Amino acid sequence: MSPSSLRNALFTLLALPTLLLAQTAKEEAPKDNPLTGDTWLIALWEKIRDAAKGAWEWISTHVHGMLIEDLQLPQANLLPLAILLAVLSLMLASGAWAASIAQMRRHKGLPFFFLGFFTFFLGPAKLLYSLEIKGEKEQKEMFAQAAAQKRAEEEARARMEAEQARERGEEAPAVSQEGVVWDQHYFSSIQRRPDGTPAGPWHVAYNGVKVTVTEILEPLPECVQVKMINAEGAPLVGRIPYARLEAWEDAPATDAPQA
Repeated sequence: MSPSSLRNALFTLLALPTLLLAQTAKEEAPKDNPLTGDTWLIALWEKIRDAAKGAWEWISTHVHGMLIEDLQLPQANLLPLAILLAVLSLMLASGAWAASIAQMRRHKGLPFFFLGFFTFFLGPAKLLYSLEIKGEKEQKEMFAQAAAQKRAEEEARARMEAEQARERGEEAPAVSQEGVVWDQHYFSSIQRRPDGTPAGPWHVAYNGVKVTVTEILEPLPECVQVKMINAEGAPLVGRIPYARLEAWEDAPATDAPQA
């Protein structure tokens, strides 16, 4: 549609309601009443028309002239511009995604925004699986050091207690690396399964000897009486002193030799 056709259509739409109202008032109202007659309506219409015409002329002079005459917009190919805007929007979305991932993991968002902006979703996808939480590695190392120090202190205390017990002529129960005290109470608690059947087997080391315990017969105050298979594969019943224990670990039932 040409500018002149659009202008005529606009003037027509503006004129119709006012002309209809003026015609109605002219037919129904007295001719000598200036408030209900058509004189003031016509004057109002003329002012509205002049204002609309002035606005249209301004738009035609400034905006229309810039788009049509200076930029030659109707003759321009808008497809490259549309593609450029779409690509730019996707790049901005990629940058925003990368920045949000970084901020959620306690990093500054701006450097990662540019990373995502220029890597077009590949960078943010990699960050999603590879970017670590800032400070988490140091925190884990600190916790690991604290746990190791605590274990070392517990082992030192257990050795000291065992040494003191030997000096008094007593032997204290040994303690596992996990801090479990191998005593009568412990072996009573693991002697049977919840259904009442004998538990086992276990891989056991004591006094430098490795055996497979198939059943705990009776936990005693200073030792535990068990059924076991020695290193040569021979079944026997024996007693293992708590203070001589070096390892007591669960073993799969298939690992136990048949007695």
